[in-house]
Amino acid sequence: MRRIALCLSGKIGNTQGKSGYHNPELRVLQKGFEHYKKHLLNNNNIDVFVHCWDTELEKETLELYKPVSSLFEKQIIFDIPKHIKGEEEQRKQNHYSRWYSNKKVNELRRAHEISSGFKYDFVMTSRFDLAFETDLIFDNYDPQYFYAGKWSAV
Repeated sequence: MRRIALCLSGKIGNTQGKSGYHNPELRVLQKGFEHYKKHLLNNNNIDVFVHCWDTELEKETLELYKPVSSLFEKQIIFDIPKHIKGEEEQRKQNHYSRWYSNKKVNELRRAHEISSGFKYDFVMTSRFDLAFETDLIFDNYDPQYFYAGKWSAV
């Protein structure tokens, strides 16, 4: 069985709109985990890594996902250069936050690889608020390829 790193990053999410505008909801964390467990974690040899802005749900996140390594930070307000276009300052902050968080969780994963002396066969980056509806079995995939999901908002 292949070794897989699941790198979860960003905000937990909520049911009221974009996460940069509302507080995280425990039920979103729980529902996301329910689907990750059923369709991913139960079917693969996965180590979970977490970088999250929602420090108020740190305990619950750690209890559910039991990550190998995690980092919870208070939200950073980024100094966004003037040349970055966009109408809303909050949306620009959200984008910077997303990619910073993705970078931090992958640094955690890479540090674990180095300290453990191995490389993961697959690295999956994802968000807390996704709900998979079908099983994802990494043994069915070829590690020589890069896979990207077909995103659908419907």
